[in-house]
Amino acid sequence: MPPYSNTTTTMNHRSATTSQPSFTTLHPDIIQSHILNKLDGTSLASTSCVSTELNNLINAENLWKNCCSNQWPSSLDPLVQPHITNHRFFFSDASSSVHNLHLGHPVGDVLCSSQSPKMKNLISAVDIFYEDKLIFSRVIATEYSASWLSCSPFKIDILEPKEVFPTSVKITGDDRNCMAEMEKSLKLSWILIDGDSNRALNVSSMCPVSVCRHWLTGDIKVKYATVVPDRRNRDGGEALMQCGVVVSCKEGEEMHVKEVSLLVEDDEGLVLDGNEGLEIVQEVIKGERSVKNSNEERKRYEKFDKLKSDLSEMKERKEHRLDTIVVFSGVSVFLSLCMLFLSR
Repeated sequence: MPPYSNTTTTMNHRSATTSQPSFTTLHPDIIQSHILNKLDGTSLASTSCVSTELNNLINAENLWKNCCSNQWPSSLDPLVQPHITNHRFFFSDASSSVHNLHLGHPVGDVLCSSQSPKMKNLISAVDIFYEDKLIFSRVIATEYSASWLSCSPFKIDILEPKEVFPTSVKITGDDRNCMAEMEKSLKLSWILIDGDSNRALNVSSMCPVSVCRHWLTGDIKVKYATVVPDRRNRDGGEALMQCGVVVSCKEGEEMHVKEVSLLVEDDEGLVLDGNEGLEIVQEVIKGERSVKNSNEERKRYEKFDKLKSDLSEMKERKEHRLDTIVVFSGVSVFLSLCMLFLSR
């Protein structure tokens, strides 16, 4: 065999290799319309790291708008759209978590109202899904005044008083099965948008952290929660941003949504007032984020709930000891007076 045959073979192999078509030789419109628009936001973000060309294509605004509307239909609402300057940034904000949040100020460094201006307009974009199908979507804007913040608890209600929202969902089986289905299939997204900075945050754990039935009305309350740092607490305490959905669910009947609300409570279970609640919301919206994880959300909630129970028990024991001391002191004074009276 001639000595140059290996070289010729190698050159032919290289030529064949370089002649193979590349993925990026496809027309950009084909890649966007037939491939990229089939991916969800997380997959798009991962794909953008493959090459510069793909990253440029993935930055297209229409792709991210489509991702946002598929995951959160409320993002298309006229109240929300003016506050989305970039749909990729909005997706990043709304799909992240505050688990390892580092606030802009040290925990416990409480600023007075004059130093920490409050947001004046807070938008709530809420979507409820059952078995991944949208059953409820609504957007409301809440404007805050100084008088409201100082004398009212921080609570946002999506439904009007006495409003009941019907759904097409029917649950078969007894009460236990109904509650199990709620825990497994009912998901909530609650995106808060700061109307001033246009930053967004999803304060729901998406999956329920607890499901219980009201003993009197029979309604089922499904709770979603996010644990956040409480900057009012100098000991590094935490607060709970709690989203609640109340539904009526009876065998063979359609499910009705009776309440959708958000409140903020401290580690003693006390609902914060408007000033305190809005201050925490403002801090977590502008703070750092991490990847959202529903299982981690539930673990943090369970840890927070245990801490709240422990604090409540400690408070009860302290009050019991105080009551005992008061009773003992009263009895001692009474006996002393009796002895003084008898000694005369």
